[in-house]
Amino acid sequence: MSETVFQNSGCVNTVIGAYNMLNAFIPLEYYANINTTLNAKYQVLPNQQPTSPPKLQYFGVGIQGYYNDGDDHVKYNPDTRNMDLYTPIPIRMVPTTNDLTAEERAMYRMRRVFVAKDKVEYAAYYLKKIIWDPSYVQLVQVSAEGRESTYNLEPGEYLEPTPMKGTVGGQMTTQDAHVIVRAIGKCEVTLQELREAMDILYGKDYCILSEAGFYTGCECYVNAEEAVLVDAQEERPENAANIEAVYAQLAKHKCFLPKTLDGTESSATFWVSYESPTAIEI
Repeated sequence: MSETVFQNSGCVNTVIGAYNMLNAFIPLEYYANINTTLNAKYQVLPNQQPTSPPKLQYFGVGIQGYYNDGDDHVKYNPDTRNMDLYTPIPIRMVPTTNDLTAEERAMYRMRRVFVAKDKVEYAAYYLKKIIWDPSYVQLVQVSAEGRESTYNLEPGEYLEPTPMKGTVGGQMTTQDAHVIVRAIGKCEVTLQELREAMDILYGKDYCILSEAGFYTGCECYVNAEEAVLVDAQEERPENAANIEAVYAQLAKHKCFLPKTLDGTESSATFWVSYESPTAIEI
């Protein structure tokens, strides 16, 4: 089932997410707040200003989205002021002496280096790229019966539109034919990925997920020392080693009942659907 990114549905849109969404639409001065980012939390390029308007392009997962009230599992209600998950876990975690190759690292972001309890230095990757499929924003026409089809723009007719008389009554309902603007992203994690962190941090060979976060941010090339070179929209520098997320912020926090990844269930997929908050009557 799709989750609407900026519509409450068992989860919350954060204040930061709403701020970034409106800033991307209106040509006003953008005020950055570095201290609200994952980069500041994990000290990953913590002083880097956004290189472009932040975009929704990452997700992360966590393990503290529910509690047991004595009889059953109950979801926590996340707060709109949250800036990260309650207990985020790395999606990948490997010794720095055997770090991910550039090819392996292509899908992962927010690389934090630290020494764990076993005295080994690890590189932990807390974010993974959302796969937008299709790779463009869709215009979807919904009939009065609820059937969906592609809506085609007709500039020849509507660049010079004909006035329409008003109708008595007023507001449209969900039964009326309308158009929605939609982008769909796939967020998938596997036990094979998560087992590294679960083993090292918790001594477990399974994972019980109960949180997901969707994050905005900017992409920058980094060199071997993890220093920013240029915005990833620019030409790739010769000494660029990888791409890292900068100015990463939580746009939406979702808590859900526990989903166990073990030998039986080996992956979890979240379909995130970002839709215009207003249906457009046609």
